[in-house]
Amino acid sequence: MRLVLLLFLAACSNPAAFNAGTSTDSIAAPGTYAIYPKVDFVIALDDTGSMTEALNQIRDQFPIFLTTLGNHNWDFHAVTVPLTATLPVTQVIGSIHDPSMPNWVPDYPGQTTSSGDFITPSFFQTPSSYSAFAVSSSATIKYSENGLEPGLSNILSNLTDTSMQTSGALRSDALLVVLAVSTGNDTSNQTISLRVDGVAVTSDTATSTVAYFQSQFQALKRNLQFYALVPAAPSSNCIGTNANTVGARYQQLASLLSGASYDICNQNMSSIFSSLANTLQITLHNYTLGVLTLNQQPQPATITIKRSNGQIIPQDPINGWTYSGYLTNTPSIIAPVKMNNVTGYAITLHGTGQVSGTDSIAVTYIPVGSATVVTR
Repeated sequence: MRLVLLLFLAACSNPAAFNAGTSTDSIAAPGTYAIYPKVDFVIALDDTGSMTEALNQIRDQFPIFLTTLGNHNWDFHAVTVPLTATLPVTQVIGSIHDPSMPNWVPDYPGQTTSSGDFITPSFFQTPSSYSAFAVSSSATIKYSENGLEPGLSNILSNLTDTSMQTSGALRSDALLVVLAVSTGNDTSNQTISLRVDGVAVTSDTATSTVAYFQSQFQALKRNLQFYALVPAAPSSNCIGTNANTVGARYQQLASLLSGASYDICNQNMSSIFSSLANTLQITLHNYTLGVLTLNQQPQPATITIKRSNGQIIPQDPINGWTYSGYLTNTPSIIAPVKMNNVTGYAITLHGTGQVSGTDSIAVTYIPVGSATVVTR
């Protein structure tokens, strides 16, 4: 009995003899964890007379589209701009990943309000509270454009307006999705004249071709997709109005900038936005994770990384992983473009060790100053 007591006292006098044991921190696999689809939407609305009947559909369906994305944890910003003018941004729609929301969900563990490109609080709106539609009423529609619709040039002007930055609408590490909504066709920088028989003809210049605008958009941001919601054929009843031309230039640019075209005359806005969400989801699933962050500083020698199929990813700078220490504002997605910046104790994945699409991995490590194993 005395021996047992002595052993007990000896153990109590030597706390280092106690091991806290193994614990598991149940967090979603790093292959999908904190890689919320990060997208900035700019919807450019035709503000000429042909869009009068489309206003209600846009105002009703666009917020529903964004709410749907929010329900799937997308991190989005969104604004609307006109096709025939440049207007400063006054409101920006945000998601639950913006700290202006009461129930803010950070993009990654440890993110603070100073470590992200967030919407300026005075500009922030939810999808349901947004009211700054570029074409807000019939009073803002222009009826005297005489067939001119300099949509592409005005979209560029709106994208580069200083209010896009001061409002926090656009982020450096987000996919930029531009939606051109029109019942006409673009005439940017074109000269339009009437032949003797009364037919309107256009003449292109070096700065009016679709290829020129492709280069201008790509120079603005490589991580950009363009979508055209325009007539696919002339129609006498396109959202309640006549559509005399095909939105061919918008369609051409969409095909050049990794986007798609939708027939605004034969598809309602609800089905168009639903299809668009599916298209973007497919694109985002093709991204590749190259950097992941940990909740705590690890002891590098204790790190083990395993795929969901049980395969261990080796520590290797060519086709495995390396520990990179504490990194700030570093892109976590590295292909097809670098985006989604993260800050934290980082592991860099290389070559065949990288994670693509819906793949997932688990990271096990012992934090610095602890004997407890953490599984992520």
